[in-house]
Amino acid sequence: MRLPFTGTLQYIAAFTATLSYLSCGMLAGWTSPMLPRLREPGSHLPLTADEASWVVSATSMVMPLPVLLVPFVVDVVGRKTLLVASAVPVFASWLMVLFAESAAMLIASRLVASLGVGAVMCVGPMYVCEVAEARVRGALGTLFQFMLSAGSLLAFSLGPYLSYEAVAIACAAVPVVFLACFVWMPESPYFFAMRGRDEDAERVLRRLRGSVPDEDIAQELAVVRKCVEQQKGCRQSWLQLLGQLVRRRGSRRALVVCVGLMLAQVCTGLATLLGYTTEVFQRSGAALDADVCSIVVAAVQVATSVAAALLADRAGRRPLLLLSCAGCALTIAAEGVFFYLKDVVRADLSDVQWLPLTAFLGFLVFNILGLGPVPWAMVGEVFPSEVKGLATAIVTVVLSVSSTAVAKLFQVVSDQVGMHVVFFSFSACAAAGLVFTYFCVPETKGRSFLEIMRHFEGDATESPESTEKQPPAVPQHPQHPALHL
Repeated sequence: MRLPFTGTLQYIAAFTATLSYLSCGMLAGWTSPMLPRLREPGSHLPLTADEASWVVSATSMVMPLPVLLVPFVVDVVGRKTLLVASAVPVFASWLMVLFAESAAMLIASRLVASLGVGAVMCVGPMYVCEVAEARVRGALGTLFQFMLSAGSLLAFSLGPYLSYEAVAIACAAVPVVFLACFVWMPESPYFFAMRGRDEDAERVLRRLRGSVPDEDIAQELAVVRKCVEQQKGCRQSWLQLLGQLVRRRGSRRALVVCVGLMLAQVCTGLATLLGYTTEVFQRSGAALDADVCSIVVAAVQVATSVAAALLADRAGRRPLLLLSCAGCALTIAAEGVFFYLKDVVRADLSDVQWLPLTAFLGFLVFNILGLGPVPWAMVGEVFPSEVKGLATAIVTVVLSVSSTAVAKLFQVVSDQVGMHVVFFSFSACAAAGLVFTYFCVPETKGRSFLEIMRHFEGDATESPESTEKQPPAVPQHPQHPALHL
């Protein structure tokens, strides 16, 4: 029987690798406390509402570029090397923020940062998946969402109380800490095996696993080699893969489901609202200070991300999505009603000043329980391995385009039409996501890949009980969680 913490190095490697996600979380959270300060009269870097909206939306604009390039680079330079390199544009972006003298430079800094963030989101899960043994892979995978949420909390907490320059320096320090810690970690054994360096692969496995029998190392090394052989055997051009994706009825239907869920995730508005949290609470006239409300939101996000990780494999994907969409529709509609009464009816809302924060927290909890992580989990479960990379790239492009549009339109609609219209629109999208999930999204929990594909192919002749559930012979790379930018 293996001890729970046998092979300590794999835990350290996974933890230090996910420190790169802490930087991503800080990048996402920085706009909430800092943009309202930059828009104040007398700011050293005054921003208009339009310029602020471009700062928020810029991060997702070029995200598809690294997502499309990483698959061609990661097997050449290695997972560790690419993760280390990803810290460079993130660090450079914070230097640009520190010395920015115009809105254009701030926007450019976000574009530069997104190159590193896109690489991190692709390579981070791959590295952790390949250095961790199967029995702890799921637990270590929960670190990604936790680090993202913790990074946002850190940015929300520093922004209101430190100077602009001090916040930029603190954010720039995080990728430096990541590099200082992660540079000592080993390369993935899968990369060594892929390059024909079996001795190095075995040496790294022994370091990662600690004091385990030679038979265990030999068995795992055989799995690594088998995985590498399968990957080499199914390599095809993107056009060939696109042809497979289009021709297969099951893959087409799976792509529709994943794109629909991703649009529901984006258009429900959490990613955008997290970038404008402080401004939303300032305009609501909430009972608590707007910055304090934002910190509470970020703290709840951290706690909820942990709860969501514990529930994901217990409650099932479909129930969590249905609960999430329904809860988001109701809570964000309540936020819209508050702003409608405040800005249009001009009603006295002094007795319900607690509502904006309460409704926002409820919306956050419901979103993170389902709409946040589940769409990416579905991407990892419903596609054949040979087209999964292409499908992920397509979904990511949809995510990038829709995120940019929603983030840009938020400021325009809220300023010109009213904040209540934004919230009612988000609520309507959540309701549409509920209907889409009910009629189109199957349950994948506890079902083999064969059963899932039969569902999408429309073959209902074979029940789950009649099909033996065979686990994959080799570990499948988890898809990255949704990044709230």
